[in-house]
Amino acid sequence: MTVKLIVGYLRLMQRVMHHYALTWDKLSLADDVVYAFQQSLQDEQQYELDVEQYVLIMQAMQMHVERPIGLLMAEQVALPDVGLMGYLASTSIDLEQAFQLFQKYYPLLYKMTNIEDMTVIEDQTCFSIQWHGGFQAWQMFYELNLAILFRYIQLIVQADELHPPTKIVLGFSPQFSLQHYAQFFQSNIDIVANCYAITFLKSTLKIKSTSSDRAMNQMLSIQAQQSIEQNSQNLNAKQFRHKVLSLIEQGLTQDHQSIQDFVASKMYCSERTLQRQLAQHDLHFQTLLDGYRFERAKSALITGIALSDIAQQLGYSDQSAFGRAFKRWSGLSPKQFLKEK
Repeated sequence: MTVKLIVGYLRLMQRVMHHYALTWDKLSLADDVVYAFQQSLQDEQQYELDVEQYVLIMQAMQMHVERPIGLLMAEQVALPDVGLMGYLASTSIDLEQAFQLFQKYYPLLYKMTNIEDMTVIEDQTCFSIQWHGGFQAWQMFYELNLAILFRYIQLIVQADELHPPTKIVLGFSPQFSLQHYAQFFQSNIDIVANCYAITFLKSTLKIKSTSSDRAMNQMLSIQAQQSIEQNSQNLNAKQFRHKVLSLIEQGLTQDHQSIQDFVASKMYCSERTLQRQLAQHDLHFQTLLDGYRFERAKSALITGIALSDIAQQLGYSDQSAFGRAFKRWSGLSPKQFLKEK
């Protein structure tokens, strides 16, 4: 799936290019990438830049600077660069409300085309904001987002009230020394495969925003919810299908909601609204779910995974239920399928 970016990311990149005197000629990028960037910057409604193109530009910029490009870009970030999210954060009562709103409306940064959720994990002393980052080709972009989140926090509170993070996690080993990251985040750096996270003491949540405005925040929250709903409706059929399949994959790993209810909640709508949106693209939830399960099942059978484990992975109550479903999809039992292979 192509992940699209709001125009604030482009304005930030343009500002950093100017700061470091990086011209398009100097970056030596393909004409189509430059054209896509320029058109998207001029007309966000008609043109969109995707993450792949953005990363190509970041990689070209990295060739001309001596520190991680994601950190350099984050140093130049301003709250408007993250769109409505920036204004929601700055008008929040405290960091706790800012994080709640950021988690809820995070998909707006990617025009609802993101496939990974941001999660907040708390214990008695700390809280952690984290997300999965599984594409190594996007490593620079993941680092940029983590650094932007840190700057986002710094920009909405008094600097002398904010203690450094207790830990930063990167999902891939960077090409630069970890010392660059330790200095930027003022924290220890860990590497955990495919995970990006920033952890603070729980007391940080009570730090007040410097521009708190309850009435404005409520108005902006309504606007953000309307934008979520509008963007969800505007996804094209291919994007919408991929989004739903990605959420089905996530839904199969939890057991406290039905899969359809889980997907609907992640799409910020009711199950009925989800069905209606699917119908607009000539899609049906059960067909998508069955198709996903069938492809996963075939792959798992070929690799020798036990039937009971496959059943559990695909959300079936037992091996027999999985077997009946597989025969309905293929006309064969799982064992017959393997014999024919």
